[in-house]
Amino acid sequence: MKSSLANVLQTLAVPCVAFLPDTIRSVRCLVSHYARAIKRCPENSKTIGDHIRKRRIELRLEQQDVASGFGVHRGSIQNWEQNLSAPLPKQMPGIIRFLGYVPFASGDSFAEHLAHARMCAGLTQEELSLAAGCERNLVGRWERGSNPPSPRNLLGVVHVLRTALQKERIEETVRRLVGTIDQALGSAPPA
Repeated sequence: MKSSLANVLQTLAVPCVAFLPDTIRSVRCLVSHYARAIKRCPENSKTIGDHIRKRRIELRLEQQDVASGFGVHRGSIQNWEQNLSAPLPKQMPGIIRFLGYVPFASGDSFAEHLAHARMCAGLTQEELSLAAGCERNLVGRWERGSNPPSPRNLLGVVHVLRTALQKERIEETVRRLVGTIDQALGSAPPA
């Protein structure tokens, strides 16, 4: 009798029971931690951590599940969701696949488009510069707007980014990048 009454109460998910017969001492309240987490989830996600938390809760995944999918420690997911740290560029393609969209805007200028495409591709400024056969800090100067790109260097960077973005299947970013590059090449002086 005691176990069947407890089973009925658990299956009905009684929020709280104040007084119970002497045969049952206590019943655990069955409020899903996902329901509580959804209430704490920000409606307007502003940071990458907010986007990850919202998607993780929607999929009813634990932080450990997401961490193993990204190949990071659970503490990294915690820190991202609490906005104590941000993911590394190499982790961005996996995050974009997990979310199903790019969690940050690309901006309007060439520098902002370049930074957006580089982050989507999962490359640091230095990695992109070296892969394109340019000076080590060239991409950083372009993103700061302190150096206009030369057509030769720009074509090398575009090739590396296009290949990386197509590998990651981020076509929207590829289209935006190509449009911006075409504009930059049209306004760039001949080499």
